Amino acid sequence: MGFKDIEIKNEYRTTSSNVIKEFYIPVLTESVLYQRAVGFFSSTALIQLAIGLQHIAKNNGKVELIVSPRLSEDDIKAIVQGYKNRDEAISKSLLDTLNEINFDGDKRRLAYLTKLIEIGILDIKVAFLSKDNQIGMFHEKLGIMTDNSGDYIAFSGSLNESLTAYTYNVECIDVFQSWGSEDSRDRANKKRLAFNRMWNNKESGIDIIEFPKVAIERMVSIKEEYISKNGVDFVEEDKIDWIYKDDENICEYNIPLVPQSLVIRDYQQSAIDNWSFNGYKGIFDMATGTGKTLTGLLALTSLFHQKGRLIVVIIAPYTHLVEQWIKDLSWFNIDPIVGYSDSKYVNYRKKLKKAVENFNLGIVDFVCFITTNASFRLKSVQEIIDKMPQDSFIIVDEAHNFGSPRLLTSLPEHFRYRLALSATLERHNDPLGTAALYNYFGSKSIEYGLQRAIHEGMLAPYKYYPIITNFTIDEFTEYIRLTNEVAKHLKEINGRIVIDDIGKMILLKRARLVAGANNKIEMLLRTIEPYKTEDGILIYCGATNMIDDETFEDEVRQIDLISRKLYNLFKMKTSQFTSNEDRETRQKIIELFIERELNGIVAIKCLDEGVNIPSIKTAFILASTTNPKEHIQRRGRVLRLSDNKKFAEIFDFIVLPRPISEAANLTDGEKLSDLGLVKRELRRVHEFSRLSLNETNGQMLISQVLNVYQQLKWESVYESKEEEIL
Repeated sequence: MGFKDIEIKNEYRTTSSNVIKEFYIPVLTESVLYQRAVGFFSSTALIQLAIGLQHIAKNNGKVELIVSPRLSEDDIKAIVQGYKNRDEAISKSLLDTLNEINFDGDKRRLAYLTKLIEIGILDIKVAFLSKDNQIGMFHEKLGIMTDNSGDYIAFSGSLNESLTAYTYNVECIDVFQSWGSEDSRDRANKKRLAFNRMWNNKESGIDIIEFPKVAIERMVSIKEEYISKNGVDFVEEDKIDWIYKDDENICEYNIPLVPQSLVIRDYQQSAIDNWSFNGYKGIFDMATGTGKTLTGLLALTSLFHQKGRLIVVIIAPYTHLVEQWIKDLSWFNIDPIVGYSDSKYVNYRKKLKKAVENFNLGIVDFVCFITTNASFRLKSVQEIIDKMPQDSFIIVDEAHNFGSPRLLTSLPEHFRYRLALSATLERHNDPLGTAALYNYFGSKSIEYGLQRAIHEGMLAPYKYYPIITNFTIDEFTEYIRLTNEVAKHLKEINGRIVIDDIGKMILLKRARLVAGANNKIEMLLRTIEPYKTEDGILIYCGATNMIDDETFEDEVRQIDLISRKLYNLFKMKTSQFTSNEDRETRQKIIELFIERELNGIVAIKCLDEGVNIPSIKTAFILASTTNPKEHIQRRGRVLRLSDNKKFAEIFDFIVLPRPISEAANLTDGEKLSDLGLVKRELRRVHEFSRLSLNETNGQMLISQVLNVYQQLKWESVYESKEEEIL
């Protein structure tokens, strides 16, 4: 067979043709010579060039490739003025491009191309414009394919060497045949002659040099690294087609694609539809464990396919959440630029800057940058964000954090597409910050709460057990003293009670006193004993110190004391999960927990946002704030679906100032001093119990306490009001 046996059209448009299936692969299958000028040398162009080349290899053919280095304006200026050596600058540019190749799939294709170079099938030359002592970039894109009979085809047009161009962009190529009409023959011949003149460095104004030796050496090293890592050994020429099994299903890395195995829920699709309808702005208000991240990635994929080109910036509060996002991004075929303070990502700002430049030049069609809240605020990062186009997309995970003034000011106002992800966007006692978030992101595209998620089977049901503990006499005395101190730092402004900074510090000290109530330890040990041989246990501690009843030290961290007692008394194997553990240690802890090498995890705060451990079955909560966000997140952490989890169990340690039996005999003044703490604790009991399988358990406790503290009214517990400070 030859080209004349193939149906070849004069024009291919991506809107109406599958260019790879209908043109590229069939013609390359019959080719013995493929000559291609691809414009800029990029990882995308190089990797995608591999499509179909195994056919030429089987035909004992030849590939001649002309590329252009990506030199910055500063590089060109320095070369012209003699400050930089031209060949060294070109070599460095090509090496930088090769070092951008990170995905295993891309390295596999690069290894293939390198093998083609080594066995003499692929030859690459570098082109740049040189005229009147000036250097310019070579942008021409054309291709010539020749079959065994000497017939040839030339094609040119806007088509870039990337799957984005082949599939998503509106692109067009014109095709000319050596055996076609007179005009077609003439144009095909002119293009072939033009390529040959360039290849032999005889085209006026275009300089052609050999592909730098250092770049070839880097390609060989990447190939050897890939072979060593993956146990691949291909030496014989008949093995050079090992990469491709199905040309029609080749897909470029770093292009958002929905995983085939992902089941899209109706509520996820509804959220995306509403967000799209509202101009690609909105809020996904979804309970922890219901798939906020995946819904966000589905929205990202949908937007990219709508627009064809996109820069997306994803922000998460902590490094461990960024790492979790990276795994999900990979599942969606996305290779992000990762930016935060870690030696692993030390050059991320340089990579991001170049990626944005390449996007603005039209070299690449997709850029994904993921970072932490802290790194996003850096001046060096903000300067790069400012250079991103208006049609860029920002996704903020746990977006309630961005209601703070220091983070609000960093949000890019020029980004057209915006998405907030949060289980609870409303900021506790901060209506101004909440309003600012709605103003930036827009309205809720979905509100998918715990109750609906449990009812629809997206989260596991749970049983809730409030465990009553009481202050010691000394603790209660200190609690009253701190409460009286707080009162001195309150004032009324515009009808609202506000507290100054000193008062806030006292409130924090009082909260730690409640979190570290010494009687909680004894109650925890009693409650957890029946579970001492179980796994899947999570214990939430407070960031507080306690008195060790064995050594009588009063500076022992609650988390250390609990971890030690659980092992000494019950031989329970636990690991701590706090801000002190690095990323690798945390990941190892999670792996040991999932593998049941640990009975449980003892945590402070860090598990509140984003960590996905579905195998948690039982939670013991020793410390809680009055913030509803925390309640929702902590329950969601325990309620994620898992095999053999029919329901979860939550044990919540409630602090009352004194035993209920004693409270009945108090004076009204004494009861009044208890009310603030009692009300705050009962509200949490109500919130946790109302969705539980054993709701009456919590409601009976509330009724019992209300009967004793007659000053408390039903609505003060059940209604959602601004929290009383005292």
